[in-house]
Amino acid sequence: TFTGQIFVQNRGSKFLAAGDSGSLMVENVTKTPPRAVGLLFAGSNRVAVANPIGDVLSYLQVQMVGASAAGVESGEADQAPPRSEVAQARRVQERYGNALLKIPRGVGHGIGLDGQRVVVKVFVEEITDEARRAVPNNLDGVPVVLEAVGRIVAF
Repeated sequence: TFTGQIFVQNRGSKFLAAGDSGSLMVENVTKTPPRAVGLLFAGSNRVAVANPIGDVLSYLQVQMVGASAAGVESGEADQAPPRSEVAQARRVQERYGNALLKIPRGVGHGIGLDGQRVVVKVFVEEITDEARRAVPNNLDGVPVVLEAVGRIVAF
């Protein structure tokens, strides 16, 4: 079960491939230097999975030298969605998390963006009619999106 991880599209393994575990994930920005966001550890040919860098540093009781490790959660990220929308999506995800884990072929769920909307994403190995029928359009007003991520394995 993944809790609190970062999922990034990995279409055709263009972002993460075998052997990339332990790689640092940084912001995709033009400013220098980009901030650390996460530490990659798993994925599929459709999605890459990272632990938030703040959690990693806290767990290891270390700090980054010469760079900010605050990452996206610092609130300074360009184009960040409103915190109130993210907080509402997080509450919905927590409230319905156990039910979302029962979606056929499901591998997890998270909070993400669909265009500019903050949504709850339900990750499945592949999208089937059964999975489509099991996923609601929204939960308490927060849109829910079904996303095929393939089989997630450690890289």
